[in-house]
Amino acid sequence: MTNPGFDIYRASREWAIDQAGYHLGGEPTTTSTNDVAKKELLPDDKDCGLYLTQHQTQGRGRGSHSWSDAGKGTALLSTWVFRLRKSPQHVTAPLFGLALFNAARKTWNNLPFSLKAPNDLLLDGKKVGGLLLESLNHGQEFFVLVGLGVNVFSIPEGIEDANHLAGAEGVGDELSVNEWKDFLSHLAQEFASAQELCTIDHLNEHSREDLMRALNSNPRLSSPIVEVEANGDLVQESGKISWQNL
Repeated sequence: MTNPGFDIYRASREWAIDQAGYHLGGEPTTTSTNDVAKKELLPDDKDCGLYLTQHQTQGRGRGSHSWSDAGKGTALLSTWVFRLRKSPQHVTAPLFGLALFNAARKTWNNLPFSLKAPNDLLLDGKKVGGLLLESLNHGQEFFVLVGLGVNVFSIPEGIEDANHLAGAEGVGDELSVNEWKDFLSHLAQEFASAQELCTIDHLNEHSREDLMRALNSNPRLSSPIVEVEANGDLVQESGKISWQNL
């Protein structure tokens, strides 16, 4: 385990406090940031919010999977909440996955990041981050909840094929608070773009091309993605894969 140079939870809270448009929520220890965000959602005067914790007792992943952390302050444990005026479409998951990949590449453009559909950010072919998306509607308002966990200073015990940003394939001991806050700023910008596009029922050509490059960067991909269709389906030489069924 790398000795943390700073507390990710505290640094992320500092960043969120400086962002005038964000509602900040969460507690140092909680069951799941997604669960807390679903109960609180957003104040009427806010269209985006960030819920943070140091430790989750019931962290959730996709389906029946769980999300573990290796110690307080060593990982980003978060849920980002966005208010929408229309219902989110089925392309929401690939858009936010691409947003996470783009933010990581903009911050650390020399590191070998890639995407693994449907919800994993990989570093050198090993999982460094994961997304859990949920949607809610209250009357005429809709909300997208983007649960995001990123291993920063360590890897949870017993998790195979995992990586962390401060590992040998990452930035090592050189990760600074300012660099981390730069990543969060890039992430907020990319998530804002995904927020705008996720109510449209198809992926535009630019997003499809970027997704194909990000997915094909995965060194463990069984066969290349030859096309990402407008509805998010992935086309390989062996056939078509529905993003929603992954």
